[in-house]
Amino acid sequence: MSLNIRIALDAMGGDDAPDIVVSGASMARKRHPNLELIFIGDDQKIKPLIKKYKNLSDAKIIHTDDMVAPDARPAQALRHGKKTSMWLAVNEVASDNADAIISAGINGYFQTPAANDKRGNTPCYCWVSSNNERVVLYARSGR
Repeated sequence: MSLNIRIALDAMGGDDAPDIVVSGASMARKRHPNLELIFIGDDQKIKPLIKKYKNLSDAKIIHTDDMVAPDARPAQALRHGKKTSMWLAVNEVASDNADAIISAGINGYFQTPAANDKRGNTPCYCWVSSNNERVVLYARSGR
């Protein structure tokens, strides 16, 4: 029996988002067909990209126009960023709608909503070896 894992993807995080996020999600889905994917970000940018990949046709999109600016300080983003793709992705885990999030966004900002999770979920950091790019994974405990 295979376990379905629900991943919330901060589709707007990182330099080449959302293109690189959607492409990476398709690659992950090829290797792990049971992944349930939730893209969070600008649906007008995400929908056309998802259409390029047949294996993403059942992916869910949660729309938001807000994202963390690359030069935003964590405290500033915290005060004004509760509708950003990263914050909403963290909320998907906190609300038990996803098991983990993946974000290539600013990790200082990411730590704030993740640290506010009262359920004991803990952010952990992973580095992707291709360009030594930072990727943040936030996983729900106990599943």
